[in-house]
Amino acid sequence: MIKTLLVDDEPLALSRLEHLAQDIHEIEIVGTCRDGDTAIQAASNLKPDLVLLDIKMPGLDGFEVAQELGKLTPSPEVIFVTAFDHYAVRAFEVHALDYLLKPIERDRLIDSIKLVKKRLKSLSSDMRTEELGAIIKNLREALGQQQRDDNRRALWIKEKGRMVRINSADIEWIKAERDYIRLYIGERTHLMRNTMSAISKSLTQGPFTRVHRSAIVNINFVRQLRLSPTGAHVLRLKNGTEIPVGRSYRKAVTAALHTKDKS
Repeated sequence: MIKTLLVDDEPLALSRLEHLAQDIHEIEIVGTCRDGDTAIQAASNLKPDLVLLDIKMPGLDGFEVAQELGKLTPSPEVIFVTAFDHYAVRAFEVHALDYLLKPIERDRLIDSIKLVKKRLKSLSSDMRTEELGAIIKNLREALGQQQRDDNRRALWIKEKGRMVRINSADIEWIKAERDYIRLYIGERTHLMRNTMSAISKSLTQGPFTRVHRSAIVNINFVRQLRLSPTGAHVLRLKNGTEIPVGRSYRKAVTAALHTKDKS
């Protein structure tokens, strides 16, 4: 049995992780923790073989906790639990250390446990600690780049006397309204004083495509491109919104959709 400590500051995430782990017979859950300090103390007392460790936590984050766990004798195997995107995934994949991407799936957890069993048998505690140090270094660098990229893509709008940060990746589409543009994000909209030309230039690094002189669409939210009864091209978003495609934009829209399918 692999003695396992679960660490996540979010109660629902921790409960889900515990439920999944209980269903895997190779795992013996020896404790659960919701913050870094408690996790370090629990690991010192319980001597787990494995720690499933959330990265983003208040106080000590997962990196700092993992560094402290590496000082224990013997040091436990650490598998990070993360909601981060492909930047983090790339950093993990260059080493043997595994990761679990939220929301965690049972089959994915089972694969991780198989890897842990092999590593516990084949690698010494010192070797695992050395690998852990390398992955933390690479991951910090990758996440730093992710944060810089996110900051470049963010939009700041003035709303009710305060500045609100908008993550451009969350914007589903943008509509021109006279001297303003309206950002559609889920059930919310935000009005911003800007032009379509200016906002198009600021979103060049994202998955945005001008589809009409009065509309820009985030291709990641497109469900289909279809022909209307009149022969006009129409984009249908995942939320059901339909947006006409201007004749002069059809070629660019089609190219953007093909690029998305290949990615």
